[in-house]
Amino acid sequence: MVKGVKATFVLGTNEREQTIVSARSLGEINVQQIMEKFGGGGHFTSAAAQSSEPLEYVEEQLRKLVKATLEKEHDD
Repeated sequence: MVKGVKATFVLGTNEREQTIVSARSLGEINVQQIMEKFGGGGHFTSAAAQSSEPLEYVEEQLRKLVKATLEKEHDD
């Protein structure tokens, strides 16, 4: 286990050239809410999404969403 990791996100491209994202959390971050921003869904600790946007764009947006989520968590 890597210390300090609260969630992981894996991005890739499928055979239809869609960007796919798989998200997992240890329970402190609601990855379902983050994946819903990309049109996906799932559960609090396990979620996924597909996007027609390029991988680089999705990664950039994902980084912003995760940062905002962590900042909000810190403020609460």
